[in-house]
Amino acid sequence: MVLEDHGKEISESLQEIRDSFNYQSQETEVLKEKVAGMQKEFKEKDRIIHEEIDRPATYVARENLVFLGIPRTSEVENVDERLHEFYVQKLKIPPDVARGTEHQRAHRVPAAKQLNPIKARYVKFADKVLIQKHARNLKGNGDKMFITDDLPKRVREERQSQIPALKAARSAGKLAYFSRSEPTKLYVDRVLPRKEHQESFIMEITGEPRARQRDRDERKSPPESRELHSPAMRTPPRGGNNSNSPRMMDMETTATVQEVS
Repeated sequence: MVLEDHGKEISESLQEIRDSFNYQSQETEVLKEKVAGMQKEFKEKDRIIHEEIDRPATYVARENLVFLGIPRTSEVENVDERLHEFYVQKLKIPPDVARGTEHQRAHRVPAAKQLNPIKARYVKFADKVLIQKHARNLKGNGDKMFITDDLPKRVREERQSQIPALKAARSAGKLAYFSRSEPTKLYVDRVLPRKEHQESFIMEITGEPRARQRDRDERKSPPESRELHSPAMRTPPRGGNNSNSPRMMDMETTATVQEVS
């Protein structure tokens, strides 16, 4: 009788321990869910804050271009004249047209591991568009010179992560471009796919996973900065030179890095 009572007490004690453990496990799962929700909320707020910071920085630099790999011709350099020489010799712009481009400011910026890039701000936005249109002449001679929009680092990284989707859409014959006003937003046929759905989007239009597409692109494109090379611009819809047309948006926001021919 004593042993039975003792065994019953042990069983009840074990059951209490199990119940307590299960309760603690449930509480832990609830806490994990709360923490995950808070992390997601903080991440979204951080993204919104960075977008708010990057938006005015991108707007202020909308007339800027950055030129990479242009060598110095002398210790004392006239950067304005050096750019005009570059326009004629490398971009194949007629000399009289090249002389008509006006720089509000052009100067070299510090760089630790490469030749100091040149940053130029144009008096007229049309001059920037002109340079970008002729950037298609920059391909092929191995000089390792490039032209890029003057974008904040976070914006450049965000766009770079979407290059596989951009290239996949274009290879499938779709109109793909980054928005001018929101340069991290990738539009495909005037529709904005959600970034988290881009992998399935690539698989749908190309029939291969994103990783395989990325590996194939990296094998074909030696320097990383060549990822943003833009193909020939598409014919704009009726409306011509409207700055909101896909052609103008494509020309400004996706032809951000070109290789010198």
